[in-house]
Amino acid sequence: MNNEDLYPLREIHDPIERGKRATELMADYQERMTELARIRREAVADALKAGLTQAEIARQLGLTRARLSQLGATGPPPERAFLGDGRLTVVVGQKTEAERGRPVIARETVTAWDRLRQLANELELDATLETVPPPGIFDLNRSNLIVLSGPRLFPLVKQILDGDPHLRFSEDGGWHLRDVSTETIYRSSQDGEIDYGYLGRCLRPDNRGSFLLLGGIHAIGTQGCVAYLEEQLTELYHEIRDKRFSLVIRAETNPDDPLTVIKTQRVSPIYRHGN
Repeated sequence: MNNEDLYPLREIHDPIERGKRATELMADYQERMTELARIRREAVADALKAGLTQAEIARQLGLTRARLSQLGATGPPPERAFLGDGRLTVVVGQKTEAERGRPVIARETVTAWDRLRQLANELELDATLETVPPPGIFDLNRSNLIVLSGPRLFPLVKQILDGDPHLRFSEDGGWHLRDVSTETIYRSSQDGEIDYGYLGRCLRPDNRGSFLLLGGIHAIGTQGCVAYLEEQLTELYHEIRDKRFSLVIRAETNPDDPLTVIKTQRVSPIYRHGN
């Protein structure tokens, strides 16, 4: 931004409107500065992995070695980019309550949202919650979008997942996940202590980006996807970066607290979906 970019802002006559616009721009540029710091930190780490010495990197970046060492410890960690590069919008689906017929969010999903928000905050990302009532129609063509529900609540998500060449949600009297490549079927346990979730980055309907999907057969499987990221985000990011992919997570609940996932495991390969 240069001084010429500020001219339209200075010309806003209404002081409140001018102040609001200035605040919005400050927040926008702060997000950009944070992401630039992350990119720089990752670039230095990648250069070191490529075999360059700190002295070589510092010289080519026009920095002192002391300053370069500081950069390696400042800025958000590289794996932050797995979730997004700005304010996250986390979408959850509501289901119709059996007794009163009103839309509600499953308690397991609320816990999943709380855990995801905390993870985002640790990575210096803000997240806002968006609830979608039945029939589950919402806009998928947005940046920094995370869908935190399975296709049972979102018909359009089901259509997109039907295009996954490896993993599918299917229904034969009960929902399950199917690995087309290995002919493996993943079903929830009858006691509800074991569930499975789909974790993947999916192509948006407009083909101009992607969104992150954490969706279980049931709500506990959705929470299991979040719990998996809590433990494995760094490794998963270094494996796939920002590419599209899908995999299956097995989630196990606490017998004393059946609404909370305490153990997760990746049970399928990491399937890559092109660029």
